[in-house]
Amino acid sequence: TQSTSMCMCLPAGATSTGITELPEAFRGFDWTREAAAGSVSNGALFFATRGCAICHSARTGDTGGGGPSLAGAGSRFSIPYLVEAVLTPNKTVSPIFKWTLVTRKDGTTIAGLVTSETGSALELLLPAGVRQTIPKGDIARRELQDRSPMPEGLVQTPADLRDLLAFLAALKDGT
Repeated sequence: TQSTSMCMCLPAGATSTGITELPEAFRGFDWTREAAAGSVSNGALFFATRGCAICHSARTGDTGGGGPSLAGAGSRFSIPYLVEAVLTPNKTVSPIFKWTLVTRKDGTTIAGLVTSETGSALELLLPAGVRQTIPKGDIARRELQDRSPMPEGLVQTPADLRDLLAFLAALKDGT
């Protein structure tokens, strides 16, 4: 029998289901208008406390954890793009950010973003922002999947999304 040993220490309400459609509660909004009315400070707090900052840097010089940099997001991305990327991270996944499913020789599996690889080990960034190193001698199979390590459900209300979008839109020129 195969067991799965994926870290499930995600923020409350976050899941990793692979959905690609906008959740019903977030449809029917003019998100560009909503972002303009949002609170940048509340969005920054949300970014820091809901786990976004574990994987993503918001400003030039922030460490981030392997996810795409959001420095200058307000200059680089449209609001509709950000809505889709935040709420349905599996809808369109850049090849460099697809996760890898690793099956160990003992039958357990783990999935995450490959952040480092040497001749003897593979390092994965798990959906909870934790890094795990797996000796290559323990790996039976690895498979690149059309999924993102970013969990869905981090944003649970339209008000939270409005504020997060306001924060991201305010990030200009890496500051």
